[in-house]
Amino acid sequence: MTTTTAHRTRTSLSRNAITVAGATVGALVLWLVETRLIGVDLAVRTGDGVQPVTGVSVAATALVAGLAATLSAWLLTRIAPRRCRTVWTVLASAVLLVSLLGPLGATSPAAVVSLVALHLLVGLTLLLGLRGSFTTARGYGE
Repeated sequence: MTTTTAHRTRTSLSRNAITVAGATVGALVLWLVETRLIGVDLAVRTGDGVQPVTGVSVAATALVAGLAATLSAWLLTRIAPRRCRTVWTVLASAVLLVSLLGPLGATSPAAVVSLVALHLLVGLTLLLGLRGSFTTARGYGE
């Protein structure tokens, strides 16, 4: 006789909140270093104009990315509990790679490098931090 045990997968809310907050604070610190200490003029071309990259836009973008990543992780634990960690990791990696196209619209090579660094810092912090938050009844994600 064979028995199958269902394992509920969940995400740790406190760990997710700390990860999102860490990504946001880290992005703001890096933005301050890039703009105030190094003196990079962070701006991107948007249609006919140029949009400066402000601390508010950096924080808001990191928060929105973090909330979207957390929500997608939570949804995947409900939709595909057995493979949620793997599916989420592939999805998050793809989103990070696509997001790296955004900095190509920067107004200078220094701004491109700085914006890529911001994207990588937020993306990798969320990817590694939230990926580790998947747990099952046995204490590990699948």
